[in-house]
Amino acid sequence: MQDIHDFRLFYNRILHAELLRQERTRRRLLVLFATSVLVFALTGFVIYRLQIPSIALLSWIPIAAWSSFLGWRIRKFIAGFKPKIIQMILDFSKHDMKYSHKAFIPQEKFLQSRFFSSKAPYYKGEDYIAGTIGRQHFELCELDVRQNSRVVASMIPVFRGIFFRAKTANEFTGEIVIIPKAERPYLTRTIKDLIRRGDWQLNVKYPDFNEKFITYVSPQANTELIIHESFFGVLYEFAKKINKKVYMSFADGHVYIAVWEPKDILEPHIFRSNVSFKLVSEFYEDLYNIVSVIEEFDRLH
Repeated sequence: MQDIHDFRLFYNRILHAELLRQERTRRRLLVLFATSVLVFALTGFVIYRLQIPSIALLSWIPIAAWSSFLGWRIRKFIAGFKPKIIQMILDFSKHDMKYSHKAFIPQEKFLQSRFFSSKAPYYKGEDYIAGTIGRQHFELCELDVRQNSRVVASMIPVFRGIFFRAKTANEFTGEIVIIPKAERPYLTRTIKDLIRRGDWQLNVKYPDFNEKFITYVSPQANTELIIHESFFGVLYEFAKKINKKVYMSFADGHVYIAVWEPKDILEPHIFRSNVSFKLVSEFYEDLYNIVSVIEEFDRLH
């Protein structure tokens, strides 16, 4: 996959022009919005001065209709921005990838990762991408997973971010689950389920890795066949580089990666400009870093 320096050239030559086109649409929407607010205010002032109830009642019909139309225009802009930009980025990546804005990885596949034990009642996703990396077929999407809190009458996050799943080229038995050590207090149910299944904690030969992650291995797993020893160093550098919470597991013949991302990726703004290299590069860097890890895993296996 092409690196961030090549992506900067792509942004300057092609992507920037598309963002400018989207920016013109956004500005027209803002002018329309501001004009509508002004007209609504003047209409309200006139109706107030006239003090005629029938006119006041009838005036709400066109105001409500226009407000609905304006809201539809804004939603259409937001819904169309992200798919267009993501598709252009995927075309640049040179990998064979397919994209669907509304699709996402189903919950049963999410639970197969062994990261989270809870069958959360709130499970939503978007921005599904599928393709091939080396010999591995993969899929990823954004997920927002929440469960009911036992303490307060609200829902708490289970996971929010990018979830990746790939079929490994080589079949294996058993499982390896790698979770951030800092998240251990919040994953007591997950850890209890792993221990109940007979999994044991593995001390990797990389001290820095053990400082950042906890690794659980099932009794029947042959770690040398599943994961090359040097790959632990690759995973550590990956987590260090992106500075986000990273989970990784090998189970059911698949490799899973979950990267926490608390904010929506590539969501456009309405009241400020979207012509920003940072806005699009954050998405590309996340995609580039995950793909690079899987490319290295494919190379080592």
